[in-house]
Order: sequence, then structure tokens, then C-alpha cells
Amino acid sequence: RQTYATTQSRIYLDVVRISETRLEITGASEDGIQAATVIVNGEIQQRLAPADDPRIVTAGLDLTLAPNDFCYVRLTTDKGNMAWSSPTWGDRA
Repeated sequence: RQTYATTQSRIYLDVVRISETRLEITGASEDGIQAATVIVNGEIQQRLAPADDPRIVTAGLDLTLAPNDFCYVRLTTDKGNMAWSSPTWGDRA
């Protein structure tokens, strides 16, 4: 079950936890991307910026979540619109 929400803008966001320690992030917006922010337990863990194309951000992150930890990604466009991924959770003890 993966989903995301946006603020009145056409934004694509895909966040996949492909293993216990690996997170894959893909985001796109025709408005340009200011940053994709990885948030763990309510705290900013890392900020990602577009590489070649300012409309696309892709990243693979090594991220270990402890039991009951959670993580989500917030993408912000150059026009200030946002998208949020649904959370992924650490393994339950």
C-alpha cells in the first residue's frame, strides 16, 4: 500500500523500501523541484536535490529504521507546492 498526497499541483512521488536498509526515491514536477526531504521520526534526516534535470529527483538511500521508527519523504517544488509519501515503518520487535 503506497500512496502520497499533494497540494493542488501535478507532482509525482514514488518511495519504495526495497529492503530493510534501502529506500528508493523518485520524484518529478513540471514546476521544478526545490528539494526532496527525508524525515525520520519527525526530524529531517537528509535533503536531496535534482541532479541533471531540475524537474526530477532520484536517489537510493541506505536507511536503517529501528523497531517503531517511521520515515516519509516530503517533496517541495520551486513554486512552493508539496507532496508527501505515506510512511514506511521499521520492523516491529
